[in-house]
Amino acid sequence: VNIFQSWPARGKVEYSNKIDNYVANLYFMFTGAGLNEKWIDVDFEDWTDEESIYTAIKYKTTDGDKYVITGVKDDAPLPESGAFVIPVWADALAPNCLGRFVSDATSLTVETDSKLQTIYHNAFANATNLRTVDLSNARQLKTIGTMAFYATNLSGGLTFSQTLTSIGSYAFQNSRLAELELSNTSVDTISIGAFKGCLLLTKVIFSENKIEEIDPYAFDRCEYLENISNYENSLKWIGNNAFSYCKKVSNFDFGKKMEFIGECAFQKCTLGNVEIPASVWSIGDGAFSDNYTETSGTRTITIESIKVNNENQYYKSVGNNALCSKKNPTLLAISNQIEEIPEDIVTIGAYALSNGMWDKDELNISQAS
Repeated sequence: VNIFQSWPARGKVEYSNKIDNYVANLYFMFTGAGLNEKWIDVDFEDWTDEESIYTAIKYKTTDGDKYVITGVKDDAPLPESGAFVIPVWADALAPNCLGRFVSDATSLTVETDSKLQTIYHNAFANATNLRTVDLSNARQLKTIGTMAFYATNLSGGLTFSQTLTSIGSYAFQNSRLAELELSNTSVDTISIGAFKGCLLLTKVIFSENKIEEIDPYAFDRCEYLENISNYENSLKWIGNNAFSYCKKVSNFDFGKKMEFIGECAFQKCTLGNVEIPASVWSIGDGAFSDNYTETSGTRTITIESIKVNNENQYYKSVGNNALCSKKNPTLLAISNQIEEIPEDIVTIGAYALSNGMWDKDELNISQAS
């Protein structure tokens, strides 16, 4: 492979000559785009297992031959009750690997001692009847690619293996997953939009002391998400809109390692008390905007206090009711208890007053500088 590039959430561009894990992804990307597949300096050949319903390709690496499931055979019957099993020889699953049966699959498992390492982008996208996925036997699985399970059902549950380290962007967007259990995995980053729009998701359990980054829109519009655990001792980075419109998120412990809280990260949540630790150096506009409940057309602001650790070098709280930056003092957020703008404020930031104005007739700014 001449070059591999990826674009992580922080905007960096990385390059690599690796073919393991990514070569099949590149193969489908470039041949699908109509480019010359010889651009990729790897020999692919069709391969088949007579006992399997799947078609596959094979390619050589320094670690030996690799096998990627590409689809199902033309004459293959639908597995009984739509229960698909990934055979032990498969190293990776290519886009649309269920082929014409994508809408008929109801469950997915892997054989014991599976060699499966990678599930590539769109592998099971739009498998709307795929209710149960059990990957616990995939004890070499490391990567689930972009949109791999986009708009799948998953209402029957999702089980990962301990070896999983990476979940791609939008991997489970718009699924009907109810509970996300990552406590037995090695996942340290939730990629962009990975669980965006999972409207039935109520509970997320991270891998304790491992999760470090939640990227933009990761849980955006998970409207019934309420319980989030095992992140307090390791989480450092929360991207833009990561939990926006998670209307039942009423509590979030920012721990002692948090560094970055992105724009609108908790917009339209229902946080009650916000405590910013000393480690935070960046808070985006509208991070805590529009936190309210609404009953019969009446909105009630939920944030009752905003506190900042006294040792924080970048931010401060005023009367536990206002979040302000120290440099060029800017008002970033207010609680429902505030009566006047702090006197040293120079700038009122975007969305800064969204939590205090609906139920007030006036707000005193006469003392502000």
